[in-house]
Amino acid sequence: MCRYGAEDAIGHVKCYFGMKDKPDLTRRLSPSDATPGTVVDIVPRNGNIACMASRGATGIIEQATEARSPPGIKPQIARPVDGTVVVKLQEIHAPALLLDCK
Repeated sequence: MCRYGAEDAIGHVKCYFGMKDKPDLTRRLSPSDATPGTVVDIVPRNGNIACMASRGATGIIEQATEARSPPGIKPQIARPVDGTVVVKLQEIHAPALLLDCK
């Protein structure tokens, strides 16, 4: 009986050590973590960060002083201000999703 209890316990311990070093996908990215090269998910401001169904796109943070929009999108040139970063979209998951960018 003790052997089976020990096998059950070691399974949970292995799971813990396997998960503890993985990123927490339920928290928002802090400004200090928003460094160039970081892969991010784009979600609505009012979206549920624990629900990947609200994910609009996946992108990578770039070190840029300005971003150019595709033809027909205004403004053509945008510059990041304090507290913002430029994200180059890699994959769009919800093309009709509207984001509140205030």
